[in-house]
Amino acid sequence: MDNSGQGKTVAELAELLESVFVGDGQVVIQLVADLESAGPGSVAFVETVKALEEVHTCAASCLISPDAEAARQSLPDVPAFIVTAQPKLAFAKVAAILHPPKKREPFVHQSAVIAQTADIDLTVFIGPHVSIGEGTRVEAGTRIEAGVVIGDNVRIGRDCVLHPGVTLYDDITIGDRVVAAFQHNFRAFGRHDRKQSVAIGHAKRCGPSSQTIHHRRPGYRQAQGTGKHYAAD
Repeated sequence: MDNSGQGKTVAELAELLESVFVGDGQVVIQLVADLESAGPGSVAFVETVKALEEVHTCAASCLISPDAEAARQSLPDVPAFIVTAQPKLAFAKVAAILHPPKKREPFVHQSAVIAQTADIDLTVFIGPHVSIGEGTRVEAGTRIEAGVVIGDNVRIGRDCVLHPGVTLYDDITIGDRVVAAFQHNFRAFGRHDRKQSVAIGHAKRCGPSSQTIHHRRPGYRQAQGTGKHYAAD
């Protein structure tokens, strides 16, 4: 069944997640939601069996759970359950399936500040007031929204989305199709003389954290907003 643009059935989602489902596999899921706001056509998740014991009502059409039997006993009115050992990760994958990031045409806003040694693919979108540090590389198809701060020697893979307010500190490596949102900040930890890098794998969705404000460093140049390849001259 092809529900492209119209959601996915529970059975289709379970197959894409390489998981099993219990209940009505033909229920169509159109959006993701939390337990409190979930309604017909939506999917929610519960992380642990203990947390499930505290849930007394859920109007979602599908629940992602680590234990199908416990879920059915606690929430018998939910039509279907997807069973997985990692509900939160499965929920993030479903969100990416049902709500794919919008595509933007290649563009670099004139207010962006990009270091001379940064290497930015021609197909990247860079929004206003973005700051990109020395030696950083951004791969094809990535979208960097307004106000994102990226430090030095950062590696960002293909088709990533960095939503407004995200901060990537120095020496971070991010894989392909990573979505970072809600002002999530990433830093490398370690002694100054023994700096450790941080690697974030492919197809991850990262949630909320606190906002961090960085000042622009000297030696950066203003981008000209032409969509050109911003590498060293």
